[in-house]
Amino acid sequence: MRRAGRCARDGLLGAGGGALDCDSQPLASITSIKVAGIMPLRDRFMGVCLENLKMSKILDGTRKQALIDNARAAARGRAHDCLHPDASDPVQRMVMALEPETCVTPHRHPGEDRWELLTLLEGRLLLLRFDDRGVVRERTELTTHGTRLVEFDGAGWHALVSERPGTLVLEVKRGPWRPPGDADFAAWAPREGAPGAAAFRERLRKAQVGDCVASGRG
Repeated sequence: MRRAGRCARDGLLGAGGGALDCDSQPLASITSIKVAGIMPLRDRFMGVCLENLKMSKILDGTRKQALIDNARAAARGRAHDCLHPDASDPVQRMVMALEPETCVTPHRHPGEDRWELLTLLEGRLLLLRFDDRGVVRERTELTTHGTRLVEFDGAGWHALVSERPGTLVLEVKRGPWRPPGDADFAAWAPREGAPGAAAFRERLRKAQVGDCVASGRG
């Protein structure tokens, strides 16, 4: 009686006008039951579900391999697959593929509460955080058999270096996204593609807490 009462409250009636006991009948068995003489009850259920259903976003093997292939073909050695709809989204989320030839050069995202969350999916990734002089204050290695997740303050200087081919990481951070300006890149580090960038990347790979990686110092 309790279940039938709930169905009656929802306006779902059996063929004879009585309340339908929804929990006692499989959905496939009630195709002939009419609701207000308009449509079969199953069709009504399915219509409501499909009308409000948004497709899931899935990183399957095909999508993952395509992302890795794009990173290997890219001049800077990385690619990303955005899960958020656009740059204005308040929570930016993407899967990034990074090859060992790439380096996300020291940069920052000024502002309050500019958190970033990295979750390693495959490979090996190095996160370095610096003070204003280019001294390493924190070194975090993300591996599939050890630390896989880190959240940090993106308003401070930080850099990423891939340690394995086919490295994949899920990045989630506060939006909206805005194009970085010159002040958002560390003056003491070469930009990607600039002379000395490859040597600087290898310097980052070896850097330990307390080391100064600023160009021409340390």
